[in-house]
Amino acid sequence: ASPLVVGDMVYAPNADGNLYIIDLSIPGEDKLIDTVELGGKLWSQPVTDGKRVYVASLDHHLHSVDIQTHKVETISLDGAIAGTPALADGRLYLGSFDAAMVAVNTDDNSIAWNTPVKSWIWSGPLLVGETLYFGDLEGNFYTLNAADGKPALDSLKPDGAILASPVLMNGKIIFVTESGAVYSLEPGGNKLLSLEKLDSKLYTAPVVAGDKIL
Repeated sequence: ASPLVVGDMVYAPNADGNLYIIDLSIPGEDKLIDTVELGGKLWSQPVTDGKRVYVASLDHHLHSVDIQTHKVETISLDGAIAGTPALADGRLYLGSFDAAMVAVNTDDNSIAWNTPVKSWIWSGPLLVGETLYFGDLEGNFYTLNAADGKPALDSLKPDGAILASPVLMNGKIIFVTESGAVYSLEPGGNKLLSLEKLDSKLYTAPVVAGDKIL
């Protein structure tokens, strides 16, 4: 997964199960200050609330690493997590390979809610206001209430598996499917607008750059 960069600190997850912590302010080539053994393959980009770094693993665990001490607390989940979690207001939102979206309270590591969906969730959700947006490997696109995990709208079914996280651009939800389609959705709406159909498969999240989607 991509590393998390916070100021001069870099938190780099690796498929060997380690989180490598690098301090860019250290002169010279050797900037590695710690190797935190977490276990399992780490395919999910970490997120932080400023006090702890959260790293999800393919071995069905969410790891919480103290930024100062690097002490680890581990939460057991029911499925592998490959996508980047969404984090806001003391909650983490994670999609897993056991076909569920899960909310975790960061203050006590308790499960706030667990909402089953129709297939594996490969990517992380997009949180807009109080609503989560994400897709699954069967090509279903979901809109859930972040407070309780209940569907805000019926799921939509575009034209292919969804492996990438959505993004927000100019107040609209943008997401892509494996088949090469790019879609737009109004927050709170259920009408998909097809923006483009590309002659290639899409597995990574789009990036907003000015008025363009990369």
